[in-house]
Amino acid sequence: MKLSTKLTVIMGGATVAFFLVALAVSDRIVRSGFSRLEERHARADVDHARAAIDRGADALGVTAADWAMWDDTYQFVQDQNPAYAEGNLTPLALSTLRIHALMIVDESCGLAWGQMLSPEDTGFVPLPDKLRRLAEAGGVLTTFDPDRDRISGIVVLAEGPMLVAAHRILTSQREGPARGTLVMGRFLDADAIGELAEALQVEVNVFRVDDLAGPTVPDGVTAAWGVDPPVIRVISPTVIAGYGLVRDLSETPALVVEVRMPRDISAQGTRTSAVFAGTLLAAASCLTFVIAVTLRWQIIGRLASLSRGIRRISTAEDFSGRVTLAGSDELSAIADDVNHLVTRVAESRRALVKSEERIGQIANSVADWIWEVDAEGLYTYASPAVERILGYAPEEIVGKKHFYDLFAPEEQQAKKRAALDTMARRVRFIALVNTNVHKDGRRVVLETNGVPVVDQQGKLLGYRGADRDITERTLAEEAMKEAAVETQRLLETAEQSRRALLSVVEDQKRAEEALRQSTVLLDTAGRMARFGAWSVNLAENRVTWSDQVAAIHEMPPGYSPTVEQGLGFYAPICRERIAQVFGACAREGTPYDEEFEIIAAGGSRVWVRTIGHAIRDGTGAIVKVEGAFQDITERKRVEGALHKALAEKDVLLREVHHRVKNNLMAMMALMQMKRERIGDERLSLVLLELEEQARAMSLVYEQLYQSDSVAHVEMGPYLSSLTQSLVPALRGERDIIVEVDADPVVLDVEQAMPCGLIVNELVTNALKHAFPPSPGRRGTIHVSLAKEGEACLLTVADDGAGMPRGGDAITRSGLRMVGLWATHQLGGTIEIVDNAGTTVTVRFSEG
Repeated sequence: MKLSTKLTVIMGGATVAFFLVALAVSDRIVRSGFSRLEERHARADVDHARAAIDRGADALGVTAADWAMWDDTYQFVQDQNPAYAEGNLTPLALSTLRIHALMIVDESCGLAWGQMLSPEDTGFVPLPDKLRRLAEAGGVLTTFDPDRDRISGIVVLAEGPMLVAAHRILTSQREGPARGTLVMGRFLDADAIGELAEALQVEVNVFRVDDLAGPTVPDGVTAAWGVDPPVIRVISPTVIAGYGLVRDLSETPALVVEVRMPRDISAQGTRTSAVFAGTLLAAASCLTFVIAVTLRWQIIGRLASLSRGIRRISTAEDFSGRVTLAGSDELSAIADDVNHLVTRVAESRRALVKSEERIGQIANSVADWIWEVDAEGLYTYASPAVERILGYAPEEIVGKKHFYDLFAPEEQQAKKRAALDTMARRVRFIALVNTNVHKDGRRVVLETNGVPVVDQQGKLLGYRGADRDITERTLAEEAMKEAAVETQRLLETAEQSRRALLSVVEDQKRAEEALRQSTVLLDTAGRMARFGAWSVNLAENRVTWSDQVAAIHEMPPGYSPTVEQGLGFYAPICRERIAQVFGACAREGTPYDEEFEIIAAGGSRVWVRTIGHAIRDGTGAIVKVEGAFQDITERKRVEGALHKALAEKDVLLREVHHRVKNNLMAMMALMQMKRERIGDERLSLVLLELEEQARAMSLVYEQLYQSDSVAHVEMGPYLSSLTQSLVPALRGERDIIVEVDADPVVLDVEQAMPCGLIVNELVTNALKHAFPPSPGRRGTIHVSLAKEGEACLLTVADDGAGMPRGGDAITRSGLRMVGLWATHQLGGTIEIVDNAGTTVTVRFSEG
């Protein structure tokens, strides 16, 4: 039987059977199907509403994490600096972030700061007691899982339900130890619910569980209390509602979310059932006849032709071929669409080839290894850089190795668990340092950065990222640490050597005294200290050595050379000097104490200390030259190592000063760019002050880098450079002169830095406030640094308008930071005199 006959019989019988069955069951099936669809939509909307509330809490958690992992917050928990609260914890700042409550909890002493915005967002009001209790030690908001630093969810307060988020307080580098917890709260008020309803395009209401009483509460709300799956209720023939339970942080039922939506689906089901029954009868009458007549003529033959053309193109993969089908109906349109699709496929393939070429060129040009793994961690792509970094060709890794297969064995399990945990949470890898094994077996330290890849449904597909080889940087850091340890060890060795040398000198003195008493004691002391005596009989030109001197020269005991033979043991470069000093001692009686290098009989080189003095007879004539001889080779070796270590330390310190200065200059450039772009004059002045403070600090490191000393700053040139940079920026059109008068004072970095910041702050204040514009008005600012005994006096004086009256002098002049620098960092005192201008004097001890 042909396809056309089969289709005719099948379609005809199916049409009749379907019509008869459909008439019987359509009403029930269609209506119940639409009702179930309506309930599924209602449940989905309830789930969306609850998920939106959870996302709101998670978003608040991101904001809390930004504040908690901030060095300023970390420092505030330690010293509770009021400047932090005044600059950041203001009603305007919290209102701008839509934060209604904020608490900073010190891990050791409880609540360090906590306030809640008033309902009008105009000021602070006391925190609710319940919220305080939740943030106490052992409370829900301060008890974290070992592997998580953040908590978010809902709490129900007397003032209303609130989204809360808590995060451990860490440094900006995500380092600890944690100093406490930062808690943020945002009310789930009418505005928030309105935004939720607008986002979901449905009517949303929220009921508190503790208010579920009375006849006005819908029965669906009561039914949803204590039940997690959404409850659906038909409110009226035109409205359906869904109710879902929301639990608070302690998993206690807290809220019931109501989502109302029109019953459009149910209405559509009723209409569909009615139309279906009417149209089905008419359609069934015509369908069988039309199918029988047109199937063979218009469809079967042309479908066969279309199928053959498509099969020809797909089999040969010749995308230049086309399907030919005459006519202007749908099948012809399908043929045209097929041809268009073939054209688009060909174009896409060409674009894909070009894109792959571009991506390959980029991947080949960068130094980092670009990679991609699937959800199981198996490599699906690796750029050619992997061969340079780890020795593997891309084809040796892709599809064959997981990322953790390359980890060093000793850290493989720990790094694998940490990486898989991060992938499960679908968060980014940022600067993850890990040790990998090169194909040749050596260790390579990599810095990994990666981002998750998800599909439209949020399912994790894998990760993409790049690895950078930081082996040399890591080795350099370790070398610096080892050099510091070695330097300390050498210093300790040098100190021990110095003490040992002092002990040797004392032993030498005692040995000289003992020489007059006992030859045995002298010999014992000589062997212990590698120390001996010698004597030259000038008349006989013969040298007498003690046994220890002979041993130092690697000669047998009792060896007695001539003067020329004895001088011949000295290194060639030393012979002229030893001959000179020995001759002067023998002729004129000039004593000497010198250090020379000798070449012993066995060829070894030994550093010695030789001391000589003349012996005269009764007539005053010089008849002998006697002296001492000591092996100081070990001391010379230690001194050489010490000098080398100190030189390396000096180079490292200069490099650190240079890098710190460069980083501060980069910060100044960024602040200058920001200041030039913003239009707020007040904010621009604040940035200018910060820029000048950074300049004051960078000048210290520039002085250290350029000077002979790496730990002390000459204050005269430093203060001159500092004031010269301030005047052009702040003087404007006014005639103001800044004079610097500094004694030759040299301070260490810990004192030079606060001195520079004090001068920067005082000169800036004088330039801004002391000289209001007036015709013919000139101004002078005098900066001086003088020494009075062990103390230093830093003075900044101006002949301007003076300070405003009333209040503490430091507070009203805006110089609280100057007071902190003077008293806390310099350990000194500050004095302010307001008479025909302003004079500020800071007295502190040097060193």
